[in-house]
Amino acid sequence: MNTRNRGFTLVELLVVISIIAILIATLLPALSTAQRNAKLSADKQNTRQIHQGWVAYSSSNQGAFPTPSDIDRMPVMNGGVATEMAGRGAHQYDYNHHAAIHAASIALQIYDGGICVSSDDANGNVYQYQEPARQSYYNPAPPAGGDDQHWDYNFACDMETGSNVSFASMPLHGKRFKKQWKAGGSSGYTMLGSRGPENGEPREQDALCHSYRNYGPQDKWEGLCVQNDGSTKSVDSFFPTFIPELPGGVKDNMFMYDCGMVDGQAGVCDPNNDDTLLVLYRYSLTGGSGDGRVGTLIDAHPQTGIGTSEYHSTCTWDPVY
Repeated sequence: MNTRNRGFTLVELLVVISIIAILIATLLPALSTAQRNAKLSADKQNTRQIHQGWVAYSSSNQGAFPTPSDIDRMPVMNGGVATEMAGRGAHQYDYNHHAAIHAASIALQIYDGGICVSSDDANGNVYQYQEPARQSYYNPAPPAGGDDQHWDYNFACDMETGSNVSFASMPLHGKRFKKQWKAGGSSGYTMLGSRGPENGEPREQDALCHSYRNYGPQDKWEGLCVQNDGSTKSVDSFFPTFIPELPGGVKDNMFMYDCGMVDGQAGVCDPNNDDTLLVLYRYSLTGGSGDGRVGTLIDAHPQTGIGTSEYHSTCTWDPVY
């Protein structure tokens, strides 16, 4: 009896390959959508947890969210000696930048630094913060004449060189700071959310911008917003309908700082604007004091912190390569 192993014919192999190709073409979009939804869901949970942590903190701090200028104040004279006293001393408004907000929240154990970073962030310069031993930096009540420290100054926030946070948030400046940086604020006001491109200006080359690749296809920005009532929304536009319009019926762009003429100087933000700008503040800037302060807040009122700020030089955005 003549027996012989019979393999696949060329036609049969081509049929099998065609079936596999069809299955891949059918399943890949579904897999991509599932991955996108899973990442978006995880980031919604993280940003909501950040906001909930701020609300919990506010319940025992006169309704205010964590504010670095309130936590680390100027020393006061006590018996002729400069002494650090909790809740006493002039506010240091140059501490009110993005990195210090998160670093102070982490030091206060409001939340863990890991939730500040989006899962699989498209920007390779974003990485999770590794908190050192707390005793290495936390010294809120030093001896008289000593300097206090409430958070780790090494927490980074620069999308070009390194950042320990993926998400943008409201700048602590002007009317937005006074009216919204507290519990019970407006449901139409965005507190934190996905970051965007420079100035929120969609351009042809923005398809290469990392913020366009975090959730959706490279040629379209998608993100999320956490409102001050704790609700979280998915959005696909820089001009979502749920944020208030600017004076004159102008649609607001979440990432565009609204500039005008201030004392004859162009390109400086009007401190009276009450818009929904989302930004990332750099942690350390040229001209700063070297101890974690921004150093570029101009003419800030000593009691309110309201002044003019050179946003273009203090904000960091996803760069376009």
